[in-house]
Amino acid sequence: PPPPPPPPSSSISTLLTLLTFTSSLLHSSINKHVYNSTSHLILLLASTSDHVSSLATICLMRLSQPPLLHRQQCPEQAGHHTALHSSPSSEEKLLLLSRGWGAQTSNM
Repeated sequence: PPPPPPPPSSSISTLLTLLTFTSSLLHSSINKHVYNSTSHLILLLASTSDHVSSLATICLMRLSQPPLLHRQQCPEQAGHHTALHSSPSSEEKLLLLSRGWGAQTSNM
């Protein structure tokens, strides 16, 4: 079967806007543990658009970072945990992705 047609550029543009907003929101957020779209960000890593996969990676990075200390009234005593930290499948997919990038930079 032929490959599916690429999504319209307006869909990509809208998705890029949403990912940019999500990245800013996660960067400024204190309650990252309530974010429940981690699985969608993981799926977007496989996008054929470099911009989409790059912004999805940035969103995951922002999600994995602890909240900014100057925004917290009472700093966390325990570790910082989100759905990204507790999902074995997301950890596996991120490791596979990093191995792929490592092989690419090693000319393999």
